[in-house]
Amino acid sequence: MDSLTCDATGPDLKIRETERAIAKLWTEILQTTGLAKPTDNFFALGGSSIDMVMLLFRIQEEFSIELTDGEIFQAPSLREMATLVAAAYATSKNEAVPHVT
Repeated sequence: MDSLTCDATGPDLKIRETERAIAKLWTEILQTTGLAKPTDNFFALGGSSIDMVMLLFRIQEEFSIELTDGEIFQAPSLREMATLVAAAYATSKNEAVPHVT
């Protein structure tokens, strides 16, 4: 996904863009209305282990990266998950890893 390309002027923007993309996936998988907040937890919003498998598949489709269930369990909030996805994406493209300051 080209919108994740990290540049020196906007790593926080890249995380926010990733948050929006993941929030959309959460909305579809959890069948909720409205987008999640950065501090929302996937599992606290009703995500089950089956939902997590669907999320992993959708993240792989959307971002062309592979994550493990353990990584999702360790980064269950929207912000944490977006940071994880953005870092994995950047690493797969040999780019600078964005971070939230």
